Amino acid sequence: MNTLAVVIVSFNTCAITRRCLQSLAASEGVAPLVVVVDNGSTDGSAAMIAAEFPAVRLLRNTTNCGFAAATNQGLRLAMDGAYDGVLLLNSDAFVEPLALATMLAELRAHPAVGVVAPQLLNQDGSLQPSGRPFPTLASKLADQSGWSRRSGRNNYLVAGRDYAVPALVDDAPAACLLVRRSVIEQVGGLDEGFRFNYEDTDWCRRIAAAGWTIMYLPAARVTHLWGASQTATRDWVALESRRGLLRYFRKHGQPAEVLVLRLALLALDLAVVLRYCLRGLLRPAARPQLYAVLAGRLRALAALVGGAA
Repeated sequence: MNTLAVVIVSFNTCAITRRCLQSLAASEGVAPLVVVVDNGSTDGSAAMIAAEFPAVRLLRNTTNCGFAAATNQGLRLAMDGAYDGVLLLNSDAFVEPLALATMLAELRAHPAVGVVAPQLLNQDGSLQPSGRPFPTLASKLADQSGWSRRSGRNNYLVAGRDYAVPALVDDAPAACLLVRRSVIEQVGGLDEGFRFNYEDTDWCRRIAAAGWTIMYLPAARVTHLWGASQTATRDWVALESRRGLLRYFRKHGQPAEVLVLRLALLALDLAVVLRYCLRGLLRPAARPQLYAVLAGRLRALAALVGGAA
């Protein structure tokens, strides 16, 4: 009997979605229900899934309704069955044969664990760090300003941590997350107000607030291409990520933190606009490229000043 459901959101990632589903089909020790929510793909993804993976439950959206909304569609379908847990899996993530069974065994063995996150690997087999403390105002200001990069710090790597050892973590990425059924029943699905980024951080925060723990389990291994499923423009990604960050702090931070963060982002964007304007004056040949960057920054500024972010 199936004890696990898998929810995948796909958008114009036909080739890697095929590879993702092939990895699930090769899983050992568990035969999950697989639900794919196709978010209005135009590259033949839905037709490929229907033809090559007839056992997959395919939901076809006519438009891209966003990651959170599409995930919740899949969760509602998965929750109709008697499954111990639901696995969120990116279309650009590929599970090793024993990964699902290993994660499910961990969930069953520890009743206080609400979420199990695997070890993520890059395509070359190197570690992709996952499982971080929840964001703080200081950590996000360092990230957004570029200070962490200039100081040589990896934003995702926790200093001194051994990623070969299981650990309780705060924030685990939705690239691959196994969530206990009763957790979803208690806290609900993803917040659809997040259009891009921080929806998984918000979910982990709500799960932790409900008293559940999140376990990082390196014995379960998943290759994640990290960004291969993103098909939006860079400006759109940056703007929506900014909006997600501010929404996260409005939900979980203090009003003063939101104000400081908004002012800091505004100052950073103004600095970029001024820098690119100066470059345009000094380098006329580069103006078309610079104007494209400026357009994105000006949209971000308008969102911040207007309160839409």
